Amino acid sequence: MKILFLILLFSLGLFATSAQESEIRSAIMKKFQQAYPTMQIDHLKIGPVSSLYRKLGDYRVSDVTLTADDLKRSRGNAMVTFTRGAKKRKLYFKYRLDAEITLYTAATDLQRGRAITPETVLQKTLPFTTLYHKPNTEEAFYHYVARRTIKADTILSPDKLKKRTDIQRNDKVNARISDGGVSLSFEATALQAGNVGDIIKIRKDYKRRFKARVLSNTQVEVLQ
Repeated sequence: MKILFLILLFSLGLFATSAQESEIRSAIMKKFQQAYPTMQIDHLKIGPVSSLYRKLGDYRVSDVTLTADDLKRSRGNAMVTFTRGAKKRKLYFKYRLDAEITLYTAATDLQRGRAITPETVLQKTLPFTTLYHKPNTEEAFYHYVARRTIKADTILSPDKLKKRTDIQRNDKVNARISDGGVSLSFEATALQAGNVGDIIKIRKDYKRRFKARVLSNTQVEVLQ
């Protein structure tokens, strides 16, 4: 009878730790997929760093922590918090992720200021090993430009791009001026760069200059 009890107790311990590991594995996968929505995880191997884990069969997993640096690599250590009532234990678990991630690379060398569009990039699915910067998604299309020259096949990430300015210096713009009930429009040259809502200087000809509020990437409103 005593032997049967010990076997049952041992089996319950294995079941508890197996359930804990499943929960830890799910939490790690969820954090990576939240960080990289296009990631496809094939396999995730985990293991406790300390043998103390085997003594926590009656504890529950209350938190799994990965730092920003952890999420840049396919292998590392996750800190897991176990609780039982008021008691709390923290242990590290090693993990190794086998996954692929879909991202965008430069189709050709992109010069500084070149707009990011579907025509200037290639979509690729690559093994996930190390990513020092979170890759850009299609949301960057038309809204960002190359911060500096980007070599072909380079992964596009925020450190390599900057938000596109609605109006660039020397752009031709349509300027609107209103006086009472009369509204006139004329073509002008932007003397400064600016985004919607900004006030910039424009030039109608070589002598006449105005201050204007940017309304869109082609229109401004002259301020009186």
